[in-house]
Amino acid sequence: MAETEDKWVEAVAKLIKLTQENKIKWSSSKPPDNLKGDADDYVETVFLTKYNEKNLRLYKRIYKVELDYLTSLGHFKIGTSLPKYTWRSEVILEMLDLGNNKIWTFPTVTPLQDLLTSVSYQVADVNAFIENLLNESET
Repeated sequence: MAETEDKWVEAVAKLIKLTQENKIKWSSSKPPDNLKGDADDYVETVFLTKYNEKNLRLYKRIYKVELDYLTSLGHFKIGTSLPKYTWRSEVILEMLDLGNNKIWTFPTVTPLQDLLTSVSYQVADVNAFIENLLNESET
């Protein structure tokens, strides 16, 4: 099992490296209808790319989870009202068919969050923004 997980970690790490080197170019898009969800389960932005003839989609799903007080009572101060829910998120990487329909989901591994950060950084063109900002003459 660990060997298989290591393979997925390596694959995501390679996508991060290729993204940071601009060998993979990502674009942002609004989520398709099947990912829009509702106020308790939603996706804000999806990122798309093509690598080795495969279409990939990356996004963060944010969702509300009801709290189980039997296992979490020790985390709250006496006299405070207990929250009924909390928010969680997960980063999802999918392989798509030609119509941008999900055909496979990558296993959840820790570096997916780093991939999302790298992709967001690239799509926002943060390097150019910072460079322009710092090189702008003060008038």
